[in-house]
Amino acid sequence: MEKDQLKLFLDESYETLNSLDKQLILLGKNSDQREYLDTIHANFKTFLDSAKLFGFNKLGSMTHIGERLVDHLRNSEYDLTQEIITIILKLNFSIRDIIFAIDETGKEPQLINSSMVSDIEELINKQESGEEFIVASSDDEDEDPKRISSTDIPIALTPIFTENETMDSLMNTIIPLLQTQIQIKEIASTDKFSPLDTHSRKLELLVRDLYTKVHGAKTKTLGTLLHNFDKVVSDIAQMQDKQVSFIIEGGEKELDTRMLDILRNCLIHIIKNSVEHGIEMPEIRTELGKSSMGEIHLKAFHHGELFYIKIKDDGAGIEPTRVKRKLIEKNLLLTEEAERLTDQEAIDFIFQHGFSGSKSSAGLDVVRTNIEQISGKFYIFKNTPNKGVEFHITLPLIDEIVPSVVVSVGVEKYIITRANLYEIMQLESDTFINTLEVINGFPTYKHRGDLIPIIFLSQILKYEDDKEVADRQKDAGKKISILILEVNQFKYGLVADLVEDMNEVVVRPLNYEIKNVYLFSGLTILKDESPALILDVGEIMRVHLKNLDLTNVTEEVME
Repeated sequence: MEKDQLKLFLDESYETLNSLDKQLILLGKNSDQREYLDTIHANFKTFLDSAKLFGFNKLGSMTHIGERLVDHLRNSEYDLTQEIITIILKLNFSIRDIIFAIDETGKEPQLINSSMVSDIEELINKQESGEEFIVASSDDEDEDPKRISSTDIPIALTPIFTENETMDSLMNTIIPLLQTQIQIKEIASTDKFSPLDTHSRKLELLVRDLYTKVHGAKTKTLGTLLHNFDKVVSDIAQMQDKQVSFIIEGGEKELDTRMLDILRNCLIHIIKNSVEHGIEMPEIRTELGKSSMGEIHLKAFHHGELFYIKIKDDGAGIEPTRVKRKLIEKNLLLTEEAERLTDQEAIDFIFQHGFSGSKSSAGLDVVRTNIEQISGKFYIFKNTPNKGVEFHITLPLIDEIVPSVVVSVGVEKYIITRANLYEIMQLESDTFINTLEVINGFPTYKHRGDLIPIIFLSQILKYEDDKEVADRQKDAGKKISILILEVNQFKYGLVADLVEDMNEVVVRPLNYEIKNVYLFSGLTILKDESPALILDVGEIMRVHLKNLDLTNVTEEVME
């Protein structure tokens, strides 16, 4: 099959799958509304016609039996029981399996769930004869179908097709044009209302318009891949005999299309993990004084140069002692080694290869690896046993224009976006260092009545060691800059030599050698056409202040 023909088939198939998903959600919630069967029947008919046209026989047999079943149901008075809807759901998953195999290899899989076809044939025959039909597992007749693990269900969502190469090429041409326009604007601004200033403003409008159109073509809303996640959560919860609601906030936020493609399966794994291992059984939740229905809340937003996704559940959380016990059971650590771990160190092991996952399901280590491949970061932001866990994903907003400041350490220049910038102070070096207090092992500075921890940029960039920082006390009269930053409602100070400039920059992706260095979130080109790395101030705080007891600091400030 030609590449264009395959793309046409896949585009149509995924569109039909999405339509089928929506109708199945509605049917599951309103089984008495039989009109949904008409659209479901039309979807199966579309699949059948496409399968015949492109010669996919296995897909044809699956969709043909689905069409027969739904046609029989809509032309009879037979009740739409939950068991029947479950069969249609399983058939939908089997069809997805075939579509995904075709998408990956261009061919149908060698083996399909043929027992599904015979089950539906049996159902149709028993309906016609008036017999009762009992749903049984396809693999083991003695197995309770409700206890099938959701890891056995091939879950994925619609791939998003764009002409990435063309858009990337266009954007790579526009970015230097945009940077040149910014330079011209700065030169022209020295002589307001001059012909150069007038033409500069016209050029800005034209270039920004071109940038906006190409940038829009390279991005999609997060809702594009989240639109049927409530169905995914519902199906997994149903198979676990759990009740879970799924709340989405920020689905309208946009992200680079290729990132969405990778992010899709990552989010599914995280949410499956929350449903299966985080949310408790309804009776246990009731005993704990919780609502019998668990909740998973996904929130997405832009902040500075980063795209944030927060996934929070109100389940059992992660118990460090259970993690340590599992590390010993899996022979990942000796008993003595596990016992020496702090609670935070133990929790961090859930991202280690071999800790989580199974033969049929990837673990959180794979999720982290995939997110890091697109220069993102994935970590636990907050964990409270018996109250839940909150995961954070941060991704660079590639090609986004963000306001920023240029800071220098020695001869090197770095970028900090203004979104996290609370205040900039300039003090004499010896005066500043002499006012620092050490609390819980961290230098802190009293700023407007609050004690805030201090990080020296020269230290984390390995320009200076502790002794060299201490020697600054002897450098009387030297000015230093302290940037007060606010991340997740927590303030800290970042010390640099100088804040040199304020301007807009365009976020560009990091190259392979440094994309996994926690300090940086992106790259940009300065006005003098030299490159500069963008500092990830949130990750700097998380890595260097993770052992700081913020509660103790707050209490000491209150006193």
